[in-house]
Amino acid sequence: MKTVNDYFNLAKEIHEDNVKAGWWSKPRSKECFYELFHSELSEGFEGLRKGLNDTHLTQYPMFQVELADFVIRVMDYLGDKGLIHTNIAFSFNVAKDIFNNVIDDFDFLTELRICLCNSIKNNIDETFYLVYAVRLCELYAQNDGWDIWVMIEEKRAYNRHRADHKLENRMKEGGKKF
Repeated sequence: MKTVNDYFNLAKEIHEDNVKAGWWSKPRSKECFYELFHSELSEGFEGLRKGLNDTHLTQYPMFQVELADFVIRVMDYLGDKGLIHTNIAFSFNVAKDIFNNVIDDFDFLTELRICLCNSIKNNIDETFYLVYAVRLCELYAQNDGWDIWVMIEEKRAYNRHRADHKLENRMKEGGKKF
């Protein structure tokens, strides 16, 4: 299990890497980020629904890799915001309590989407809900017998060398604009 300080450090590191890679060269709205968060969860659901392995890290189930992508995106966003919240430790405890009531993968995904909805609606507690969502992912992976932090590092390493993640390719017609 990661600590609050680990979350701070990882958010800062991911954000700094993404700034260097040019992902922050054009402004993106808060709503754009939330759509990107939801897209990762939707991709994960599709992998779960079809029992697919990931197309990039083919040795892993798509669902696991997309949860790692979700955490990477959330941590990048939080790194930009400075991960400021006075009750982050409280969100850790709430996540553990709530996770004990999660019945299956669908409950888990629904809880993550509820976190995102609550976060975007409530600017005061935005960080609380996003850290809570990341903590839920950590608990889910641990309960399922895999390490999300290892998956995150593997995906980050893979992404550093992807042609479609290079700034010059993202600016081309049909490239990843955001």
